[in-house]
Amino acid sequence: FRKSRPIDDDGLDDADVIVDDDLSLDANGDEDEDFRILIESKKLANNNKDDDILLSPNQTPLNEEFDTESTTNNVTYGCQCLHLIKSLLDNNHHIENLKDKAYRATQFLKRHAHHISTLKALFLVTYCLACIVVFSIYDDHKEAWQQATIRNDCSLYQQHSKPTSKNFRFHLNGPYVSMNDTSKNDVNSGLYVQIEICDSRANRLTSWFVYVILPDDNQTSVYSRTNRIVNEFTLANNLDDELNVRVSTNSRRSLPFVYELRQLGQQYSNRIVLSSLLLVFVYSLIVFELTHRCLAAALGSLGGLSLLSLVELERPKLETIVQWVEWETILLMFGMMIIVAIFCETGLFDLIAVRIFHYSGTRVWVMIGALCFLSGLLSAFLDNVTTILLLTPITIRLCEVMSVDPRYVIIAEVIFSNIGGTATAIGDPPNVIITANSAINARGIDFTNFTLHMFCGSLLVFAVAFLHFRLLYSSPKNFVIESESEFDELKKEIKIWRRAFQTITPVTKEEKIVRTLLKEKAMQLQQLLTQRVNETKAGYTTTLRSKSQSLVEAYKITNKNLLTKCSVIFFVALVLFFLNPFVEAIHLTIGWISIMAAIVLLAAASNTPATTNASDAEQPLSFDPASSINSKRKVSESSSHQQHTQNVIDFEALMHKIEWSTLLFFASLFIFMKCVEELGLLNFVGNQISDVIKGVDNKSDRLVIAIVLLLFISALVSSLIDNIPMTTAMIPIILQLSDQTNVILMI
Repeated sequence: FRKSRPIDDDGLDDADVIVDDDLSLDANGDEDEDFRILIESKKLANNNKDDDILLSPNQTPLNEEFDTESTTNNVTYGCQCLHLIKSLLDNNHHIENLKDKAYRATQFLKRHAHHISTLKALFLVTYCLACIVVFSIYDDHKEAWQQATIRNDCSLYQQHSKPTSKNFRFHLNGPYVSMNDTSKNDVNSGLYVQIEICDSRANRLTSWFVYVILPDDNQTSVYSRTNRIVNEFTLANNLDDELNVRVSTNSRRSLPFVYELRQLGQQYSNRIVLSSLLLVFVYSLIVFELTHRCLAAALGSLGGLSLLSLVELERPKLETIVQWVEWETILLMFGMMIIVAIFCETGLFDLIAVRIFHYSGTRVWVMIGALCFLSGLLSAFLDNVTTILLLTPITIRLCEVMSVDPRYVIIAEVIFSNIGGTATAIGDPPNVIITANSAINARGIDFTNFTLHMFCGSLLVFAVAFLHFRLLYSSPKNFVIESESEFDELKKEIKIWRRAFQTITPVTKEEKIVRTLLKEKAMQLQQLLTQRVNETKAGYTTTLRSKSQSLVEAYKITNKNLLTKCSVIFFVALVLFFLNPFVEAIHLTIGWISIMAAIVLLAAASNTPATTNASDAEQPLSFDPASSINSKRKVSESSSHQQHTQNVIDFEALMHKIEWSTLLFFASLFIFMKCVEELGLLNFVGNQISDVIKGVDNKSDRLVIAIVLLLFISALVSSLIDNIPMTTAMIPIILQLSDQTNVILMI
């Protein structure tokens, strides 16, 4: 035997072929006894080889390679490890036990699925009732602002009633900035305000400083910028008398001082733990899909509002809760959903996919590359989910025509859809959340700036991802659906004849003649196979072209006038998106531009004439003049009625295409994350990350550490949870880090 070639499971060399024992050597069904003996001998040799593998470590051939005595122990230890690993792999007893336990657990869950579902519903109902009770026992927050004017020779001394708690929150409005939250762009004016909390005997309990912002006009002391500063503190002991606030400043000018002192509940010290548990609970519902993500976000909002009421002893007012929703994001997504829904009525996307298939012909990779490019291009302007929903049906149809496995093609479309969605500010919901945030816009990141930066990186990632995908599935055979073909029997026969002459060692003249005859027979069958394959390919190409032509005729633009209106309005909206940061005369945000474009498109599409009239084509011809006139009159009436029906867009059907659950999910998620932020969890996480970054001694390396840390945190967390709540949670943290002077992180 040729020992340089590995032995297959049936005892044959890789150069040979695998043939079942019941296969015959010729058409007459006569079996060659010597050939059968050869097969059995090779199988026996293979079994002996397998037995040699299971020898003890001391008997393995590995020890023969080492002659020195110093390496004997190391080799023996290594062989023992190899033997242990192989024994674990070969021993299927433990694996079977694990499979059995998993099967039993699955069967248990299936048997008790109804009871588990009932327990889950009971738990969620109990959770909702508990949150409703907590939320209803507290009254709405009533603001009690104290107003005063201070300067260096006129301080403020305000008395408050006896507190019932040790936890307090101090709100300050005015031209001030906290010393801990001083931004890199703030200029130190040298003016400060000191705030002191004292008891009735003027003993200072706690104090802190805030800086005064420089006025825009030194003559009139006009301040165009004011901040709301929040400082939370806890007293060491409960006070038996009233609480006093004393404020002083070194400014010679009069400064407005508006503040509010609020008492917090006893659960204030546990707010981080409680909010963390709530966050884990809500994200667990989303990650494990225990409920719909919209319901999970609503449950989180209800829990956050209840927990906030419990901590602050007052519940937020409805006006405040409504202001927590990022309506800019909601308007942008709602307007784009309407535009996409009307675009789908034109049949444009199906036509583009069919044209790609028509021009690619029989070249599989040309079609896959074009579909991936189309997926990325559409995702740059549409939502990823919408793009995949549009392309998946037509992709499956095209793959069926080409006998290609659609799974790999759809996976490629999903990958490049995600890449294309990051290229623009409206391609992905996280991009919309980022560019629609007012705090981020104030720092210079708008639609144009975001798109220009992300577009270049997306092109690079697109090229690298396609190259990787091309090398990973380099052969078109990876996409071909495996099925029984008409050539299988002929291939098996060729393999039998080929192996027959390869096993003969010619010694005598008769053996040489037999080997030559067997070889010529195998070559004749191979030529016959090649001829049939070429004929089949030619027929396949002809059939594929005819199917391609039929698809092109079947998929056409259903409404050209509507397509023209959609294209013009969408193009104008994109131009306004890009010009908005540069043209000061446009006082519209991207949310308003999107919703107004949707309204204009609805108005324009409400009177769109149909391009084709199916009733005219289906009307049979008549040779009777009277009947012809009557039929023409009926056709005219039915045509006018049908055209009038098509002129008006079915508004109710259009509204059903809007993803209302997604909009409600966004609104609930904004409220939930704002509750978590008000509870101080996001501030706590930001401080922890800031401490890690500040721990780097070299300040020039802090930017690199901050970027790498945030990059890996975002990547790891986004692999477990949805990217939308991840983006919503990380925006306040990054804004907090960018405003700190000790952390060199530019937004």
